[in-house]
Amino acid sequence: VDLVDLDYLLRNYTGPLEDCDNNGTLDLQELLTGAAADCDLNGRIDSCDLADNPAIDCDVNGRIDACDIADSPAIDCNVNGRLDSCDLSDDPLIDCDLNGRIDVCDIADSPAIDCNVNGRIDSCDLIDDPSLDADLNGFIDSCCSPAISPTAELIADQVSIKNRFLSLDVDTAGVGHAIRVTFVDLPAPFDLLNGQSMWVGEPREVSQSGANVDPVEGFPNFWAATLTCAPYYTDWSALGTINVYHEHVVPLGTYGIQVVDEFCGAGSEINFSPALTITNAKWGDTMEFCGDDGPCTPPEGSVNVSDVIAILGAFSSAPGAIVKPRADLEPATLDLTINVSDALAALTGFAGLPYLFPITNPSPCGE
Repeated sequence: VDLVDLDYLLRNYTGPLEDCDNNGTLDLQELLTGAAADCDLNGRIDSCDLADNPAIDCDVNGRIDACDIADSPAIDCNVNGRLDSCDLSDDPLIDCDLNGRIDVCDIADSPAIDCNVNGRIDSCDLIDDPSLDADLNGFIDSCCSPAISPTAELIADQVSIKNRFLSLDVDTAGVGHAIRVTFVDLPAPFDLLNGQSMWVGEPREVSQSGANVDPVEGFPNFWAATLTCAPYYTDWSALGTINVYHEHVVPLGTYGIQVVDEFCGAGSEINFSPALTITNAKWGDTMEFCGDDGPCTPPEGSVNVSDVIAILGAFSSAPGAIVKPRADLEPATLDLTINVSDALAALTGFAGLPYLFPITNPSPCGE
């Protein structure tokens, strides 16, 4: 449609034609020439719509709100057809934490901030009623749910014990949990740690390639995490099996592993799951048998040349080789690679020699 069409219309149409802004120029002509705006495409000059109904420009910027929203949908985060700034001006209570954003939008982006699903940010509930957090952990008590005990990784229905790793799965059902590892019964001299606890830290993805730590093309990866002194909360179930390592994860050590919901807090023992107990393999014992039709079976309690050969297979990334968490034995703080030194370490176990590395810190977290 252009001015030629308008000229034809004026010569043939005898009905009324609108000049809503009374400027002596037909609205159709102003719209066709761009002299006037019709941002909402309703066939009427915006200034006339605004004059008839000022409420459609709640922020008084001279433009119809629906057009502002069409250009920038984020300014109407609750999708009610009205600018958020106007909603907030009319009802400041919809922004209880005073962050300049409507609470329901914050909750939609981060559902965990409304753990009791009452449509209000938890921090605001706690300000209004501090008794909702009797244990003073910063979370509403009613949101605390019993944690599910972690489970050990299994291979052929057998617990996949290792020398220097603890491998486990955690069902956290989309909620942040922290994993606590307690040193239950460690061999001397690591028995100085017995009764102390540490936390599983932030996980990282590691390559199964013997020579590489970071993921590389052509090799599968696994999740590994070391121990720290502060809880790390995340949805562990999204990762699958977690392989935990540290200089205090040692052969023949017995460990108790528990999880706690971030809404419950770690200050009370009743909030922790029942413990999963894992006792690591004998020094140098990496497997029992590797066949052609399945993964190598877990360690069986003795060390022989096959254990050393299995590590060399992992070093060369041979098909069917044992995985890196079973083959990585050294140094004291594991380097997450497989090399000849790991095979030599297993040889010391085969020779009946004790674990190679001494305890360096009998109180890692100041307990």
